[in-house]
Amino acid sequence: MSDTGIDVIDSGGVLVVDSRLIADHLGIQHETLMRTVKRHQNRIEQRLGHLRFEVGTVTNSVGAVNETIYTLLTEPQATVVMTLSRNTEQVIECKFDLVEAFEKAKSALKLPMQDTPSQPANVLPFDVIDKGASVMGKRFGAAYEESLIIQNVKKHYPQLALPEVPAKERASLKSSERLLTPTEIAEELGLKCKTTPSPDPKAVNRLLQDLGYQEKIGKKSPWSATEKGKPFSDRKPVSTNSKSDKDQLFWFASILDVLRAALEGDVAA
Repeated sequence: MSDTGIDVIDSGGVLVVDSRLIADHLGIQHETLMRTVKRHQNRIEQRLGHLRFEVGTVTNSVGAVNETIYTLLTEPQATVVMTLSRNTEQVIECKFDLVEAFEKAKSALKLPMQDTPSQPANVLPFDVIDKGASVMGKRFGAAYEESLIIQNVKKHYPQLALPEVPAKERASLKSSERLLTPTEIAEELGLKCKTTPSPDPKAVNRLLQDLGYQEKIGKKSPWSATEKGKPFSDRKPVSTNSKSDKDQLFWFASILDVLRAALEGDVAA
């Protein structure tokens, strides 16, 4: 833990902070902070980029392990979320600590671009782009690696002409894609229930499981994306009448090409 009480981490080349640490530092319940995030989610994502939600576990006083939803916030996102809270002395002090923690994390990174005076400070060198993509490619596959390289080269070297990435390989460009529920996927693929003409989400879930894109840890646990499925999916909070955090696994539209190919293969077989 840093001397500010806020640990900033490097996640895929982006400096982020755990929303649970922010809540602790503000002296409020994490559920309260997450309600603020969810209430303003659309505006935050439109102005400050995609919110990254994660699933963690907490152990209560009797030893039971429960799932909890938290989010990894960038510096602008975390600052705005705190600004949406009351500006008490504790909130103001937390803002100063947050800025200090991010500045220290930036200094600790010591990126090569800081040692290249002839290169603009906001441009990543090719070797940094390549190494970062290689690390992510080992985890998520060659399509993700290629997509990430193209995305970063286009961003930092717009003067270079690069090929377009097919939709089903756009793993790192997923922010521009539509998020779909299993029911919406079933409707797109024409998968119907046996007894009614309604879309069959269970058939989609079985297909995603059979193809290795999602799994269930226990019978009552929610669906979770596998390492194979993570580049094509995102976990988002959903509105319920419960006070506890609820979320659902959504799929980017690029998964449709994968599922269509699998279904056509089944028909051909």
